[in-house]
Amino acid sequence: MLLALVSVHWPERFERLRRRRWVLLAVLAAGVVHLVLIGKLGVVGSTVGFTVAYLTASALLLLLYRAAWVPRARWVSVPMALLGRYSYGIYIWHVFAAAVALDLLSGAGPEPSSVTGQLVRYGAAMAVGMAATAAVEKPVLRLRERLLPARRPVPGRAAPVSAAPLTVPITLAAPPTVPIPLPVRRHEPTPSAQAAPAVA
Repeated sequence: MLLALVSVHWPERFERLRRRRWVLLAVLAAGVVHLVLIGKLGVVGSTVGFTVAYLTASALLLLLYRAAWVPRARWVSVPMALLGRYSYGIYIWHVFAAAVALDLLSGAGPEPSSVTGQLVRYGAAMAVGMAATAAVEKPVLRLRERLLPARRPVPGRAAPVSAAPLTVPITLAAPPTVPIPLPVRRHEPTPSAQAAPAVA
């Protein structure tokens, strides 16, 4: 969320941060080492460890953002895109699913350190999250579309006109003045006759 906020409101700062690839690589490497060696146990892991996890994930996202090799590496991008479709369900159910799976695994404990325990933990979280998305989230979204359909433009139909009145500036010019001849009485000479000189 913070990266999205910076990219929208301060795009120049976001681009400067994204170009510092060596700094991002150093943050990523240090964060991975910290998370592997310390984890989230103890005083350091349960306090500073969460901040380290956020910074490590941010560095990874900035390194992958608009990277030229990402579209070519389909063996990485396609599974990640598929995982992103179920990310919310995994986020909601991962704690519960992992706890139940580790309880069923004898001798694993809440924080397993073995490879088998980690596979069971994350595998159960992903499986339950995907199943919940397919069984609950997607049907509810389809029901919402039927009950409250989104307004989509109909092909061939003009867009609705705004109710605001259309104001057009109009300049009113004064009408041209046209001389109107006045009627002349018969017993009065016309102006042209009065002005004519007498002929001897």
